[in-house]
Amino acid sequence: MRAKLSWTTLVATAAALAALLLPGVGSSAAAASTSQIYVVHGIPGVPVDVYVNGKLQLPDFLPSTVAGPLELAAGDYHVQVFPHVASPPTDAPSSGAVIDKTETVPGGISASIVANLDAGGNPALNVFVNKLDPLAAGKARVSVRHTAAAPAVDIYVDGAKAISSLTNPDEAVAEIPTGSHEIAVKLAGTATTVIGPVTLTFDANTNTAIYAIGSAEAQTLDVVAQVLDTTAPTVTTVAPTTTVAPSTTVAPAAPAPAVAAQPTFTG
Repeated sequence: MRAKLSWTTLVATAAALAALLLPGVGSSAAAASTSQIYVVHGIPGVPVDVYVNGKLQLPDFLPSTVAGPLELAAGDYHVQVFPHVASPPTDAPSSGAVIDKTETVPGGISASIVANLDAGGNPALNVFVNKLDPLAAGKARVSVRHTAAAPAVDIYVDGAKAISSLTNPDEAVAEIPTGSHEIAVKLAGTATTVIGPVTLTFDANTNTAIYAIGSAEAQTLDVVAQVLDTTAPTVTTVAPTTTVAPSTTVAPAAPAPAVAAQPTFTG
């Protein structure tokens, strides 16, 4: 029970920051007084109900999903979080909150807040700033984010190693040709595949954030993908809710042939 409450609290903190959708806010979201926030739920088995200023804002927020983009005015908000119930009331209950606090939301950023497990399997909360710089014609951006309870990993793109020894909670960013690419995650320095391979399509003028989530020990490793439009810095037209959930494979995989012109990752 204690572990579950701890997970709920961390997930709720992230959810609360993204649950404050303000009606009537349009392109002004690019101003320094507002921010655009996404939430990635990367902890298995912990749905929650989030209340902001006494009103239900995010009911039954489920693991392996992405919420957003939500436009927030900078300021302080009263946040209450409860374990999910079948029919949550519109107004916050008078008791039973697992978190009850005031959150301060900064302005002028586009960010993804991830509730996840750290490398040792403990609940954690990480924030990644989304890189939305314009891209050259025929290029897409990919941001690989290690947010799983797993040791260092190597990332393979189309059968060739593109990232070496990525550790939790770091990320690597690259620009790659548009189109479909096969992504696989292996334990660093080994042939043991722990996620995938899975084929993802990368469109022009997008930043696809790929999150490794779950636990290697519990064999719940998975992938969640979040797509952002780099042609619209305010991200007002993008509502990524797509999750990529390939079947986890843990058996060693035969090395694939090298592929030329692999992207260079940084981070």
